[in-house]
Amino acid sequence: MVTHLLVPLIWNGITSKHSAYANEKEVRRIILGHLPQFSKIETRMRRAELIPFIRSSMATQAKGNITRIMVGPAAEPAAEEDARELLRSVGIDPTNLVVRSKIPYRGK
Repeated sequence: MVTHLLVPLIWNGITSKHSAYANEKEVRRIILGHLPQFSKIETRMRRAELIPFIRSSMATQAKGNITRIMVGPAAEPAAEEDARELLRSVGIDPTNLVVRSKIPYRGK
């Protein structure tokens, strides 16, 4: 019974987002599985918070695969230009691809 209740609850929690973000039409990539099978969990710092992540390949360099890069509202001031430079470095024209979100990351 716990599985029948928790699985939909967890799935909805990781796939849902506030309606204020609907215009961003982001793609979320979710990797499911038992945590010990992921041998390469890396971390990065965001302010004083440690954020875990798993590197995964994704075909992004084919024309049209990147339609927008949404920079979070809490990102460093240079984040947009850094994203544009990264795109240029792999041969992608960054014109009109990088946008900063004006929606607050955390609700009050």
